[in-house]
Amino acid sequence: MEETLLSKLKEQSSRWLDTVTLDSKQLVWKFFLYYLLREEKQLKRNQIGEIQDFLSYYEIPEGDFQNLDEEIITFLLGYRILQLCRKATPYGDKVKKIKKRLEKEWDSQHKKYFNNDVLTLIILLSDPKNLHRNEAILKYNQPKELIFTPFAFLILEDSQNSRSIYNTCLKRTIEEPENIRESEKIYIAWILWKYRQLSKQNIKEIRKTVSSYIDNLNNEISEEFKEGNLNMNAVFAYNLLYNFERKTRIAFEEVPIIFKILSWVFGVELIIGSVVSGFWLRSQGFLIHKQLVSLSTLINALIIMVLMFVIYLGTFLIYKIGIQAVCANEQIK
Repeated sequence: MEETLLSKLKEQSSRWLDTVTLDSKQLVWKFFLYYLLREEKQLKRNQIGEIQDFLSYYEIPEGDFQNLDEEIITFLLGYRILQLCRKATPYGDKVKKIKKRLEKEWDSQHKKYFNNDVLTLIILLSDPKNLHRNEAILKYNQPKELIFTPFAFLILEDSQNSRSIYNTCLKRTIEEPENIRESEKIYIAWILWKYRQLSKQNIKEIRKTVSSYIDNLNNEISEEFKEGNLNMNAVFAYNLLYNFERKTRIAFEEVPIIFKILSWVFGVELIIGSVVSGFWLRSQGFLIHKQLVSLSTLINALIIMVLMFVIYLGTFLIYKIGIQAVCANEQIK
């Protein structure tokens, strides 16, 4: 992938984010975007306030929820975000009423709410204590329909099932690339990159695959951003690009172990050297003194500062030469 292409998509995604946060219609996907923003520590105070306003002013409708599925799910997802931000206490009673009435919409035969897989997954994501969570998630443990798989990962978090599903997805991209539909590539790319820690030994292959998928979907992703679409595709595309753009040059998992060790050694030396030299300079009266400091003290202080500079320079070179130069052949260009 050319760096200019990635930069272009990054710029478009930033403009898209500024636009869609003003959207007042597609609240389900807006709140789902906020859920992912919170994970990346991107969620802003005014966006938290927007969620609080929605929950505060929302009136629980009487009668059937069937035609109000998105409103109810938006409420539950907003409540979950506030829970994670530790701001959900005022809405506890209201959410209990909604969860109780939501049970009428559960289809025990097909294991889903509102006869909709995506909405069911968002409900499970919003409510870790959902009564049907375990039986419902079993449907999505096998990545046959990759459109649902990202939600399964978010729900399962770091369980053993996540590793199994991840390996299955990765195996499909390597052994059956022709069987992955174009419409599924954005989801599998998101999974492979976000959860790459589950298969560190394959990090180079993962990065190559994700890069090629983004390249192939360039026109589609670009169009979504330009039109300001707020939907599942666009949200996952934004989150993928945000993470991939920040760590494209070289993934931490790809740095040779020797450079990791040397970086840590030099870093520790720099900290210890700074503390020791500070105490020594103070004890010699260089930092706090009532009389002129001797020439020998000045020379010793200068030597210490030069040594500290050498340690700092060593750390810098380990990073610039070791990580960026030696591993330059692994960079995406």
